[in-house]
Formats: sequence, structure tokens, C-alpha cells
Amino acid sequence: MLVYFFIDAAWAAAILDPMLRRAVDVSFNMLSVDTDTSTSDTCAIMANGQAAPVDTAAFAAPLTAGCVHMTEMLTRDGEGATKLLRATVDGAMTADEARESARSLINPPLIKTMAYGSDLPPATSRRTRRTTRHNTDD
Repeated sequence: MLVYFFIDAAWAAAILDPMLRRAVDVSFNMLSVDTDTSTSDTCAIMANGQAAPVDTAAFAAPLTAGCVHMTEMLTRDGEGATKLLRATVDGAMTADEARESARSLINPPLIKTMAYGSDLPPATSRRTRRTTRHNTDD
């Protein structure tokens, strides 16, 4: 996978790097086709500074949405892919706990086999929710 964003915003790498890392963390880094990790995947963002100042918060949301959309495109374009599974985790205490829970729901070969055969249990047929703990604040 090679993904390159070319933008006209006038931002330094110190601003772009964490913004892209957050977007990639919830999109490309959550992709699971065969539970393997590719060693040659690349996602980069480059800004030429030709545009007027751009609000970082206004840009971060569409950047993340674009990364999620491209991740879904990659998943659907996978060799032999016929299904797209999504896991939504509510109530996790940390983002890492949510990611671990989501992976534990999506990665098992049995789940993928059941999805391929359109034989998922009713609770997982459209949207999986696994509540591990309740947040008190956030």
C-alpha cells in the first residue's frame, strides 16, 4: 500500500506528522485482511505552503475520513474479498483497549469463515458492540 497526500496548506512537519499519525492509527493500522502485517506500506503527507493558513481541526476530520474510506477500499479490493467487517467498541477505558477488542473480534479465522459463508451470529451480523468497561468521563 502506498498512500500519498499532497496539500497546499502552510504547515510544518511538526503539525502534519501527529495529524497523519492519528488518522492512520484509526484507519490503515486497523486494516485486517489476513491478519498479516505488510512491511512495505507507506502513508505520507506533504504540504507545499501555497495556500492561506488552514485550521488544523477543520482539516484533521476530513483527513481521517479519507484514510478510513481508502482503508475500506483496500479491504474491498483484497484478493477474493467478498465481505467487509467492522467492529465498534464502546466503553473501552483506552484507545489501545478498544483496538485490542476490535482486533479480537475481527481477526479470528472462524469469524472470517462465518462471514464468508454469511453465517455470523445475529449479534455480529451487522455491527458488533462489545462493552468492556464504562467510562466515567471523556
